[in-house]
Amino acid sequence: MTRKKIILPFLAAIIALSANAQTDSTKTFVLSGSVDAYTRTDFNNISTSANNKTSFTQSNNSFELGMASLTGTGQILSGKVFGTADLGFGPRAEAFNAGNAGPLVGSTPTLWAVKQLYLGLYTGKGATGVKFTIGKWYTHIGYEVPDAVNNRNYSMDYMFTTGPFSHTGIKAEYSKKTWHFMLGVANPTNVVTVVAPFPGSSTKHLLAQIDDVTKNGKWHFYLNYEGAFGMGESGDGAIKSQNQVDFVATGTVSSKFSVGLNLTEKMNSYNAPSGVTEKSDAWGGAALYLNWDPTALFGLTLRSEYFMDGESEPGSTSTPTPLIYGTRNILDETLSANFRVGPLTIIPEIRYEAADTKYGDIYTKGKDATGTGSDFSGFLAAVYKF
Repeated sequence: MTRKKIILPFLAAIIALSANAQTDSTKTFVLSGSVDAYTRTDFNNISTSANNKTSFTQSNNSFELGMASLTGTGQILSGKVFGTADLGFGPRAEAFNAGNAGPLVGSTPTLWAVKQLYLGLYTGKGATGVKFTIGKWYTHIGYEVPDAVNNRNYSMDYMFTTGPFSHTGIKAEYSKKTWHFMLGVANPTNVVTVVAPFPGSSTKHLLAQIDDVTKNGKWHFYLNYEGAFGMGESGDGAIKSQNQVDFVATGTVSSKFSVGLNLTEKMNSYNAPSGVTEKSDAWGGAALYLNWDPTALFGLTLRSEYFMDGESEPGSTSTPTPLIYGTRNILDETLSANFRVGPLTIIPEIRYEAADTKYGDIYTKGKDATGTGSDFSGFLAAVYKF
């Protein structure tokens, strides 16, 4: 089915509903948002932020802005038609939208501010039936999300940082009893618009999700997928396909204790030179989140992440090298406290990480930047929701 056959009926339905929408008494609009700021201290006693390898906290010994978010969500016809504009301003928003920077993909401050922008409709009466959404939305892959207000740890894990962040395309969702299904087609990962073609820019990515919740509502399981084949790149070592499989589980053990689990693996295959076996590589990780809330005013979260940085084999017989972070394996242990005073949350956090030294040290210590296999840092963040 072509994209025109998918999109034209979608737009026609929106136009057909517009007359009724003018006098709709069920129209609603909700405006919400959040702001956050933080400071980070590297206890390895270095003067730069070089030891910070994950998203949004590339700083050291300074006070930093996070992001100001403003989200407007509207519905008409008892929720049958809906739309969301989610804008972000500040360093966190700019880092999130880094995939939209550069001459090939329309580098504009407007795109940097758009975290999500989508509209959609349900095919049934009101908010029932198949749900269609077109635009840009957060990825369904992974446990952590871009907005600090929705994470209990302030610093991000390696699986989030390696992506994906967002998708721009069209998706269909359907729910039956406790089951939920999603299938979508999108631009290359994190790309909103393409001004000039680049390798793989015409390839569409397939998105899928299946999730289920137990009858008592305490456990939720998600199986997520993103993949692309025939990515349009040619030449020895050029990427041919990508596939990422991701699993997330959340559970309520008691009124004071809950858990989260994220497992992910991304696999790449490459064109191989004549006479050389086709090459491939993969990276992945696992993270466990333990949440304890003895009171409504205070909580603790321990994140234990193990990231496996695969070895690159771009269709040649050369010695493989680490794919992303210059190492093979990284352990991240992060303990965060949440002090809640109404809409304000104060997050003191300590973070320890250590990396495989097979390819050398990726961290430094001291003013002379001596190589070391681990890093220890502390954060103090404030998040306000309105």
